[in-house]
Amino acid sequence: MARTVKKTASTVRPARDAELAVAPARSVAHESSFREVVDMIEAARARAFIHGRDYAIPEDLFALAEDVLLHRMRLTYEALAEGVNGAQVLKQIMAEMG
Repeated sequence: MARTVKKTASTVRPARDAELAVAPARSVAHESSFREVVDMIEAARARAFIHGRDYAIPEDLFALAEDVLLHRMRLTYEALAEGVNGAQVLKQIMAEMG
């Protein structure tokens, strides 16, 4: 679970070297914070509890990613000029993660 959250957060963060970034991450100008990652873990645990489990699975994270991460994610001017929105970028990132 921690690896999945770390991978999600690092993918949503803008790469320092644009050549090394995956395509959707090149569209992100403002990164997610550590607090958002912790909140995402807590939200995933709560969702798992609601679904009768005492453990969270990656599906819990993917189901909550838009609600937890999207409101803080800011796109680059290039992405905005291309008509891309944050939800599209986040969906691409989640699809690449599996």
